Amino acid sequence: MSPRSQHAIIVAAVMVGVAGVAGIAAIQGWVTLPMAHEPAPTAPAVAPRPRIAATPRESLSPGESIVEAPPPAAQPAPAQPPPPPERPRAPRSCPNCGEVSSTARRPFDCGGGWGVRVRFDDGTGARLRYPTDPGFRVGERVVMANGRLKRD
Repeated sequence: MSPRSQHAIIVAAVMVGVAGVAGIAAIQGWVTLPMAHEPAPTAPAVAPRPRIAATPRESLSPGESIVEAPPPAAQPAPAQPPPPPERPRAPRSCPNCGEVSSTARRPFDCGGGWGVRVRFDDGTGARLRYPTDPGFRVGERVVMANGRLKRD
């Protein structure tokens, strides 16, 4: 390799290092870099308040007084419709009915596959293992029938 290409490689390596350090500094907040696509920050527009000149009481004629401008009226918030009433759930008497409480992929050192936990309506629970994703989601209602978990 020629000395000229060695110098080019060294310069390139230094530039990559400098760019990396600058990027880390910007991400960590050590340095703020201006962004071309961000508009310059502007102060929010404030409605001008009517000014009342301070007038000494001695310059008022008899019967005159200083009147303050009333504050602007607050706009009432728009009325929100009430939430729909919740339908009461009928108590279930199915001892094999329940809800999926968690699903997780099991690591290979623990046998691999998928684990599903179910909390049954009678308060008991079960853990089931599947070789592939069974497709159950947390909160889904299920029924245990003949040793197999099925959607309710």
